[in-house]
Amino acid sequence: MPATTSLRRTGAVLAAVALTAGLTACGGAGSDASSPTVTFGVNAPELPGSAYYTSVPTALGYWSGQGLDVKVQPFDGSGAIMTAVATDKILVGAAGSRSNFAAHVNGNADSTAFYAYIPGNPYYPTVPEAGPIRTLADLQGRTVGLYSLAGEGERLVTAAMRAQGLDPTTVRYVDIGIGGSAAQSLRSGQVDAYMGYDSVNAQIEATGYGLRRIASPMDDYGFAGSVVARPERVRDDRDRLVKLGRGIAEGSEFARANPECALRVHWSVYPEAKAAGVSDQEALRKGLDEMRPRLEQVFPVDERWGAVTPETVQQTVDVAVAGGMISEPVAPGTIFTPDLLAEINDFDRQAVAARARTCDLPALLRR
Repeated sequence: MPATTSLRRTGAVLAAVALTAGLTACGGAGSDASSPTVTFGVNAPELPGSAYYTSVPTALGYWSGQGLDVKVQPFDGSGAIMTAVATDKILVGAAGSRSNFAAHVNGNADSTAFYAYIPGNPYYPTVPEAGPIRTLADLQGRTVGLYSLAGEGERLVTAAMRAQGLDPTTVRYVDIGIGGSAAQSLRSGQVDAYMGYDSVNAQIEATGYGLRRIASPMDDYGFAGSVVARPERVRDDRDRLVKLGRGIAEGSEFARANPECALRVHWSVYPEAKAAGVSDQEALRKGLDEMRPRLEQVFPVDERWGAVTPETVQQTVDVAVAGGMISEPVAPGTIFTPDLLAEINDFDRQAVAARARTCDLPALLRR
């Protein structure tokens, strides 16, 4: 087995415990399907610009305009979200798709994905720009830094290496976090490579430390993120879930049409996400460097937001098996349902895009 070291595990565990306790105190998901309030768990503790799918619908009324009151609840890791959904602490969550698979196979949760909020794949390994590592094979016997042990990085590297006939058990993993701390670990030689995703990789480069992407089978992966709920919720709470998904879809359409405007809207909801101590222009540059790579992985499939092909779902299952995330395959039809997508996509995409391109911020934020 690969060696794994945590520099932040205790904090992550305590955070997850605190979140669960808080949700329990607040009454969890809310069993009344007629209630306008929905708790939406997201795997984005710092709520960076790539979490636009929460801020844009909030600020522009895509949820409230449908009579929905969405409470966004950040979590540290998809596993914590899956547990909260399974135990009915929250109605719905946005998590890594492979965590949904694991919940099915391990039998400790019953969940169904109804919207692919990241149909592409933002995860990929990087190395110091001037370093000697050139290929995935060069990672054998090396130490790889992870943004979080709760994430999927280690398993994705394992699956990719196995696909190339390499030995993933020779790789050691260390949790080095994100941003400046991760850059320092790379700069000092504590780790030889970093397994992260688009926006956290951009955060490292924003510190002035250059990264180089390693080509790997991950480049062809998809269905990285999905919105999940318990199956009975998808069946009986259809109206609220459709409205939630529609708001995400409208927010995604808006952000794709004008990333800069979406980022400014994001800052209006989460001002702490804006880089401090720099000019507005520099903060905008840093924010867009994080957001644009994510938007490259967010797109309609077959002209429908939230859709994913059965072939892509099957590939993602195969990767999960190869990476050791699940011990056996699961049938694509049991983990993803397209049944809500027609209603979710029932909005005027051209009107949303036009509103984004105009970007009259005072009018947009006047609520």
